[in-house]
Amino acid sequence: QLETTPDGQRFLEALNDYLQAFGHRGEKWGWQYPTWLEDPTAVLHNLQDYITQPDRDLAAEQVQIAEKRAARVAAARQQLQNYPKPMVEQFEFLLKAAQAGVVIKEDHTYWLDFRTSYQVRQVLLAFGRRFAEAGVEVVEASPDLSGAHDCFRVLRARNFATSLGPLVLANREKFKEDIIWNVEDGLNLTADEIARAERHRTQLAMRMDAFLRDYDLLLCPATVVAAFPVEQRYLTHCDGYEYPNYIEWLSIAYGPTLCGVPAISLPCGFTRENLPAGLQVIAPTNEDGKAIAGARALEKILGLDTLKPVDPR
Repeated sequence: QLETTPDGQRFLEALNDYLQAFGHRGEKWGWQYPTWLEDPTAVLHNLQDYITQPDRDLAAEQVQIAEKRAARVAAARQQLQNYPKPMVEQFEFLLKAAQAGVVIKEDHTYWLDFRTSYQVRQVLLAFGRRFAEAGVEVVEASPDLSGAHDCFRVLRARNFATSLGPLVLANREKFKEDIIWNVEDGLNLTADEIARAERHRTQLAMRMDAFLRDYDLLLCPATVVAAFPVEQRYLTHCDGYEYPNYIEWLSIAYGPTLCGVPAISLPCGFTRENLPAGLQVIAPTNEDGKAIAGARALEKILGLDTLKPVDPR
């Protein structure tokens, strides 16, 4: 009905402009979740809330809040008059710290996290449709790999300490900080931590095996975001989450490795900004042939087998 009236047409035009600028985000971060461009329900709900709110004088409300704050600060200072000077100084220090304004921007999550996730999602949806058109049954499902982060960190650190420990300790200045961190992390591990990680790896492998009994292949992105500038060594944040180290953002790749299943990564297309996107083809344990055959079939469906030589774009 909006399209049938001038006001409705103007509203839809404004809504579309907004979604083109900000609709690459969504209610949840992740390539598996729809964006506002695909489902603008959240945007419409926000508009509905704004329209139904009573008229407010925000400037006047801010003045009232500032007056209440000043009155309470004055009352607190009055109560502190007979307290020791160090306590009064501590109050003033904490008050000043609390009043320091920090502007919170959404630039990082918007431009890096949501936008790159949106790009990967569009590529995945496109080749998912092509798979379905080719007769492939596509089901959205995922194995339970909870606990993989800590398991991988411990086992990787142990291996680094074993293979590079003496060399790093003797020539620390010649190694980059990431290698040093891995080695030192491994040297500080306890036998109990290593044993728990090994047991957990077995549990992960069993979960993956149980999952793949119901499916021929597991397909997922090679990375959680599209390619970022080469000057950036690794992804440090994602959806407001700060990665504690330089390896955790690669969990979508090291998850299958922990489970001991064969996996192949192959290009699957480009985003609208011509950034490459990759696809992982994962098969059950010891079924490497199925992974290779599946990857070959997907290359044909996507037309990747005709890209010779590969266009680096």
